[in-house]
Amino acid sequence: MYLSIIIPVWNEAGKIIDDIREVERFSERYKIPVELIIADDGSNDHTSQIAKDISTIKSVKKIVIGDSIHRGKGHAVRQGIIRSTGELVMFM
Repeated sequence: MYLSIIIPVWNEAGKIIDDIREVERFSERYKIPVELIIADDGSNDHTSQIAKDISTIKSVKKIVIGDSIHRGKGHAVRQGIIRSTGELVMFM
C-alpha cells in the first residue's frame, strides 16, 4: 500500500516541523510508505520554505506545493489531491 497524506497549511511555520515528524512516526510504526504533500495556501510566514528545507526519512516522500494567494483550505486540499499518486489519499 502507498498512502498520500495531504496537509493543507496557512501560516503554520510554528508547527509544520512537528506535523512532518508525526507523519514520519506514523510511516515507521505501520511500515507504510507515505507521499506527504504540504499544500500551502498562500502563507506569508515562510511555512513552505521551512517545509522544503527539512529532510525526511526514506519512507516519506515529501512534496511542497503552494500558491501565493490565500484561496482557502478547500482549494489547498484539492490541489494536494490533484498532485497525489497514492493508492489511498487522506488529509489532516
